[in-house]
Amino acid sequence: MRGLLLACFSVMAAGNCAADNRNMPVDKGSYSGWVCDGIDGNKHLYYHTTFHSVNNDNYAVQFEVYEFTSGVRADTPFCSLAADAFNDNFDHTANYNANQCEGRFVHVSVEIRYICTTPGAGSKCQIVMTHEEMGNYDSKNQTTFPSPTFGNTSMVERLA
Repeated sequence: MRGLLLACFSVMAAGNCAADNRNMPVDKGSYSGWVCDGIDGNKHLYYHTTFHSVNNDNYAVQFEVYEFTSGVRADTPFCSLAADAFNDNFDHTANYNANQCEGRFVHVSVEIRYICTTPGAGSKCQIVMTHEEMGNYDSKNQTTFPSPTFGNTSMVERLA
């Protein structure tokens, strides 16, 4: 029981997540990404990611924030940053704060989504994330690995 309590506490105390070098084939009209659960919702939130397309895809990157209560992530985000759209093979960096999302919930989940609008070749966008991190500004020394996410999105229609 004590181990279970410590495990739950460590999840709730996550302050930052980071990942490197992930190839992400993404179906048209869908997204793939990474989520970090148990972030302190009362502190400043941010994300930073470096990425590129392999096939001149039309794609976007978006940051989402979810309620995270009692160890459960909400189904829909309560706060979304506008998606940045791209359509080339160059390296890009997105580095934003999401402070407008802080203060609503004690703990939140933060997610970076890579959205495929139109593949440059074939049926999938080929996006490579070379580095990403997300969480609280002041907790960069408490880094864990984010969990993968994927799904369909209505955001694609607004970007096309």
